[in-house]
Amino acid sequence: MNEQQLKAAWQGAATSQQSTEALHNMLQEGKHPVLKRMRKQLLIELAGFSAFLVVYYDFFDGNRKPLYANLLLVAGVVLVLLHNLWGYLLTRKKLTAGNVTVTLQQHAHSLRNWAVTAVTCRIAAFVCILLFFTSVITLTQAKLWLLAGAVAVAVVQILLLALLWANRIKAIQSVINDFRHAA
Repeated sequence: MNEQQLKAAWQGAATSQQSTEALHNMLQEGKHPVLKRMRKQLLIELAGFSAFLVVYYDFFDGNRKPLYANLLLVAGVVLVLLHNLWGYLLTRKKLTAGNVTVTLQQHAHSLRNWAVTAVTCRIAAFVCILLFFTSVITLTQAKLWLLAGAVAVAVVQILLLALLWANRIKAIQSVINDFRHAA
């Protein structure tokens, strides 16, 4: 993409129908639509996981499980919540480099770190929850099949999550490469 093509694309881009005030409001954290949805999801998950932690001891026989299993379950849930909070903070962070290419490179680097952390946190949380629920049961043939099914579902979800992040990062890297070739 050369400079002339970039200028032509810019000239041909549809103009926003948003007013200047509406665009200014979107830049404020409290009114940004994506950040609003993320905050709402974060609060719902915080409420749901908090309720789960309040009742798991009685509902899922936490009192009959070993201490390590209870600690792992709590750690897994807290890990998921911290991971989601970090994602919100990362999304909320403004991109500040003066150069578009440098800004995108920094953003791609942050996304790579975030993607690795996202996949790792999902794996760790799954392992913690799995260890909690299997810590005191005797594994029969039927239970082993159920466990294998649960692990298979989790592996597929983790692979899909990794693929999703790889595609997102690949798209940003493609834009970076386009800017490099235009320069």
